[in-house]
Amino acid sequence: MQSLDFKKMSGTITLHLQEAYFYAIAEKRKVIEGRLGKSKYLALLPGAKICFCISPSEYAKAVDDEPSSERNGHKSEKLYCDLVKAIHYTSFREMLEIEGFSSVIPDARSIDEAIDIYRKFYTTEDEALYGAVALHLCCSKN
Repeated sequence: MQSLDFKKMSGTITLHLQEAYFYAIAEKRKVIEGRLGKSKYLALLPGAKICFCISPSEYAKAVDDEPSSERNGHKSEKLYCDLVKAIHYTSFREMLEIEGFSSVIPDARSIDEAIDIYRKFYTTEDEALYGAVALHLCCSKN
């Protein structure tokens, strides 16, 4: 586990979420967004703005950094959050054990179930290469 102190990105980034996770953040049931520990997340400074977007589920993508105001003619909802801190972990399991899986995947009933959810998005090879990052959020609906 490593707290990050990069001085690279303090602007706004856009991240796409499935609808259930978008609303879990909006309802403050999910206060940490977990991602692969890639440089674009490791470079975020506390105070950076994160714009989370969703679209109707058939148009939603698990792809970051796409234009999101409209996709296939459907307006996306947006949720703006401030990054409180980013913590780099060697694995999703380590992140979920230390942060508490219910803060990251609130509907999961166990760490193993939360890891199974991450496996739908990320391979074990990518996890071994990048680790995981916990993005601690403070959000307001705009």
